[in-house]
Amino acid sequence: MITCQKILSLTGIKQAKYVINPYRGCQFGCVYCYAQWNKFAMKQNKTWGDYVQVKSNAVSLLRNEMKTAFDGTIMLGSTTEVYQPAETKYRITRGILEILSDMDVPVIILTKSDLILRDLDLLKKFSDILICFTINTLDNNTIRAFEKSSPPVEHRLNAIGKLRENGVPVYLHVGPYLPELTHHELIIEKVNGLVDRIDFENLNLKMVSLDTLRGIIRSNFPELTGIYENIYQDNRYYDDYWNKIKHDISLLRSHLNIEMNVYFHPFDSFFKIFR
Repeated sequence: MITCQKILSLTGIKQAKYVINPYRGCQFGCVYCYAQWNKFAMKQNKTWGDYVQVKSNAVSLLRNEMKTAFDGTIMLGSTTEVYQPAETKYRITRGILEILSDMDVPVIILTKSDLILRDLDLLKKFSDILICFTINTLDNNTIRAFEKSSPPVEHRLNAIGKLRENGVPVYLHVGPYLPELTHHELIIEKVNGLVDRIDFENLNLKMVSLDTLRGIIRSNFPELTGIYENIYQDNRYYDDYWNKIKHDISLLRSHLNIEMNVYFHPFDSFFKIFR
């Protein structure tokens, strides 16, 4: 448990003006989480996923901070999972949503957890809310190889369906897209009719080191070792691979009534650190 001096922070994220992170660290332990590289995480002696700090005064701080003039969308969970297991006990996210729902401010929630269904009563009170839900594979073995403790895909799909049934808007984030392990056509088929928008983002080596990626692939998917080595070592192969995926997604988009956005990081934008 920790106390903090401020809970509502300005952000440069284009979708929101403010962010709230009720926790530091994350128990899901996703190996490609960008938050593991922030200043706080880099100072920890424990492995990412093995620690979480609960901001015990977050709700009282927010109550005071919201008394001042306010204008803008608030994003929950830019550097942590707001519905990680600790939330079951401490209910910091729920306390935050109770305040925000009473004020009916615009909210975006980033999550990959079905625990969000616990707060359906609050989510339905917002007139302007959007849930960004992450699924990047339908295979639980793949999930477990990269995400130590995150919910299985069946729980995530059920949560998306329940949110939709209750009129809570959801868009899907397929990211990071894992070469040969993410099958976009199967994911699109599963969520067709449940979401109106899907965003695709490819695996970025600012999120996971090449050595870590190699270890996971060799241990769990040895047949893909050569493909990953080619993609992440050869500029032309990299571009050809992701351009083909982008083309395939565009063909599917033309036949479905779903907004699809593709953001694939350029090869030269993130490799220098890990050479």
